[in-house]
Amino acid sequence: SLFYTYEPFKLVFTVDHHFMGPSSYRKARPASVSSSGFHSQQRRRLTYSQPTSIESLETFNGDMTRRSEKEILQALNDRFAGYIDKVRNLEMHNRNLEAEAAALRQSQAGRISVGEHYERELNDLRGLLQQLTGEKTRAALEHEHLEEDIQHLRVRLEDEARSREEVEARLSDAARSNQDAIRGSQEEIAEYRRQLQGRTIELETLRGAKESLERQRMESEDRHQDDINSLQETINQLDNELKTTKWEMASQLRDYQELLNVKMALDIEIAAYRFARVKVHTSFFYYLDTPTKGFQYFYHLWF
Repeated sequence: SLFYTYEPFKLVFTVDHHFMGPSSYRKARPASVSSSGFHSQQRRRLTYSQPTSIESLETFNGDMTRRSEKEILQALNDRFAGYIDKVRNLEMHNRNLEAEAAALRQSQAGRISVGEHYERELNDLRGLLQQLTGEKTRAALEHEHLEEDIQHLRVRLEDEARSREEVEARLSDAARSNQDAIRGSQEEIAEYRRQLQGRTIELETLRGAKESLERQRMESEDRHQDDINSLQETINQLDNELKTTKWEMASQLRDYQELLNVKMALDIEIAAYRFARVKVHTSFFYYLDTPTKGFQYFYHLWF
């Protein structure tokens, strides 16, 4: 007959009730864990489908990353307690099977046919025992994986704690810098307000001066409006006279142009006449050189 005993793992992680962050994570001192001890605690148990595969472990790890650190450690403790409960149940079932097999062997001694029947049943039970042993081995392997995950979580929590401290330091520096900037901005705002008040007073003074000048301008316009109207009438009259004078000058210019054209025509006729006289005088002395030419000249003049 086969009889398998198993000593439960003596490791459990607890979390302080006043959990404030990654830096407060601690491992409890080792303690023997019993099934009744875990069932007596008022905690929320997590149920898992058995047997657990590597994919379910990865899913569990992915789910743990979205929880708070306290819930992650609580879930690991609960799952570890479930594994221990299952191992104890397997041990109890193993002992019951062994006891039943021993009783069957004692009660059926001497009866070969019945013994063979129970031997087959015993072989089946042994196969079941081997299956349970394999499940127990897988549970131990998953326990090792859980320990590795816990170690990884511890390292990650320490890294996150350091990162949080660095971020808090940077935020403190940024807050101090922002406070200095705010004080500087408040001082600038106060200075701008003083300048704005001065500009407002100056603007009110300029508005009063503008209104005074506007009243003076209106009074001056009222006083000089008659003079302006008289001068405007004079300007209109002079414009009319200027138009009349321009028309008369244009008429005289046309007359002058006509006289100039007549004068030019007379000058041309006088010049032609003078040219003709000079030509006749020259021809007369030229033809007097010979009797024949002189006769021809007088004949030409006569006839």
